[in-house]
Amino acid sequence: MTAVFYHHSDHFDGRPFRRQPGFYFNTETRSDYGITLKWDGGQFEQYHDSVFSVDLKSRVSDKFHNYGLGVQFGRQKGEDLVFLTPSLTWRFGERFTVGAATAFLLHFEDRQQNVLSLNYDFTKAISLGGRLVLEDDRTSGFIALRRSGYAGKDYYILFGNPDPEKKFAPQLIVKVVVPLQAGWAMGTTTRKYMECWPPGLAHRFTSRDSPPITARFETGRIGPGSRPSNAP
Repeated sequence: MTAVFYHHSDHFDGRPFRRQPGFYFNTETRSDYGITLKWDGGQFEQYHDSVFSVDLKSRVSDKFHNYGLGVQFGRQKGEDLVFLTPSLTWRFGERFTVGAATAFLLHFEDRQQNVLSLNYDFTKAISLGGRLVLEDDRTSGFIALRRSGYAGKDYYILFGNPDPEKKFAPQLIVKVVVPLQAGWAMGTTTRKYMECWPPGLAHRFTSRDSPPITARFETGRIGPGSRPSNAP
């Protein structure tokens, strides 16, 4: 995939806000490697930026055995920028999966984040997982017992703090994900599917957990003599 783009926008008083061209290229090889190249540059406010990105990944088709490295370098907001993001995911046997990722940022200040994720599948429906985040001088993490996979219902018992931006806290959280379905037939027929859970928790889990709140709407006119599929 290749894309060339340009962002152009001004402040309300006419001053330039953004004059930023860019380039994006992504491909996957027959040897199962992934390569992504990107460049962003131009003017942002009073700054003239130029940032190159290179992402390399091996075994892209294998979600349980892969590794990669991301590199960004250039100049942003008047300062030199270097950003490194190595990552590794590996499954041992048929049940135990380890994920490790590190981020090094050299910009206005030097920052580092290390993330370790562990997961053990007892069965296809029951698993025990956790995440440990070390960011600068802050440590956070949690462990979670998950039961899912049947009728769209997920159950979680978590100990710790799933928010990586906060320090570890000894707290117990129960999370339940239940799909809802409703239908109406009044001139149009609409089917709605939604996952919901206690607010504020959805975006705090790893990729093995349920996705953020999502909704899908399908609407179609009902003509004379027609009958919606969900009508009684």
